[in-house]
This record gives sequence, C-alpha cells and structure tokens, in this order.
Amino acid sequence: METNIQNNKLELLGKLAATLSHEIRNPLSVLKLNLHYLKTYIENLNEENVELITTCEISLDRITNLVENILEFSRRPVDDLEVISLKEIIDQALIVLNPIIMRQSISIIKEFEENTNPLRLNRNKILQVVLNLLSNAIEASTRGSKIILCTYRIEMNGSSYVIVEFQDFGVGISDSDKEKIFQEFFTKKVQGTGLGLSVCKTILKEFNAEIYFESMLGSGTKFFLKFPLDDNR
Repeated sequence: METNIQNNKLELLGKLAATLSHEIRNPLSVLKLNLHYLKTYIENLNEENVELITTCEISLDRITNLVENILEFSRRPVDDLEVISLKEIIDQALIVLNPIIMRQSISIIKEFEENTNPLRLNRNKILQVVLNLLSNAIEASTRGSKIILCTYRIEMNGSSYVIVEFQDFGVGISDSDKEKIFQEFFTKKVQGTGLGLSVCKTILKEFNAEIYFESMLGSGTKFFLKFPLDDNR
C-alpha cells in the first residue's frame, strides 16, 4: 500500500514537472539573458549595481536548480558517459558557487589525493550531485567558517573505491532527522523542495555509487560519495 502511494506521488510529480518545465524555463532564460546584457554592455555600472545583478543571477540559478531537481524524477537515465576527474568536477562546482562562497567568507580547503582514478560517469549528473552537496554545506556553515573537500582511494572487502568527502562545521543534523534526510519531500529549509538529497541518491544509484554521512548537531556534517572502481576498468 505504501509503495503504491509513493509511486503515485512520483507519477504526479513527473506529470507536474513536464507541464511546468517549459513555462518556467522560458521566462528564466529571458531574465538571465537580460541580466547578462545589463552587466556586460551597460557602461559605468558601479560595484554595488554589479553585485546586485550578480545576486539576481545566482537566485535565478537556484530556481533553475530546483526545477532540474524536480525534473530528475520524470527523466529516464541518460547513457552519456565519459571519463572524468572528480577533482575537475569539484573545481567546476566551486567556480559556479564562488560568489556565494566569497560573500559568506567561507574558506575552501582541498585535500585531493594525487593518484585518485578518473571514472566513467555522466559529467552533468555528477556535477549536479556535487553542486547540491556543496550548496548544502555552504548553507549549513556560519560566516567565516570553512569547508573541507577530499578525494581519496580506499580498499574494502577486496574492491577498490574512490571517495569524495564534503565536510562542513555548521549546524549539523539532529538524530531525529538523520533517518529522513534522503526521503522525498523532507526538508527543514523554508524554501526547500525536499528533493535535493533524494535526487543525489537516485543519480548515484545509476552508477552503482553510494552516498552516506556522519553528523553531530552543532558540530557539523561529513557527506561521503563512494564510487566503485571495479565498474570503471
């Protein structure tokens, strides 16, 4: 019974996403183009105005990301794979989120193991996962805090894995919420959809990868992505 209810929810969500995506994306594209035009071609904009336009662009990107999260439930897996470096994906995500990181004065510490293997994955989907986890870490962090990003290889039960680790020192996750955070529609954010981590888990499952975490309320959170190397040889 519960499975049927959940399937009905996802089916309705898929239909809603398909109906609204076109209507939402078109005006968002127009707004983004106009903001880019203002910042690029209007002369004598002072620093304050440029920052205001940049903030609007970031907000539009957030809305677009929310739409993409919803759409993910109505899409079929895309078999568009390429050999990618997880370190490059992380650096790309940091470029996208740099305005927010700078505004919050957050220090990013990168501890990348040199011999971490490249993996055969879908670049855009893994970027979406990394962006989501980084955004969560930033939102959980206080101004002037730090976020540590690590990549390394481990051996476990005769198999090899690449681990990506996201550590923040923010608010942490309560024990009562730990079992719920990967559930669809569960969120403590005022403007959240409750789909971000659920979408991450769904995407990673396509590549036989896993997501798990450690957290202590008031002390911060570590999220881990575990990618099997055996599937990429």
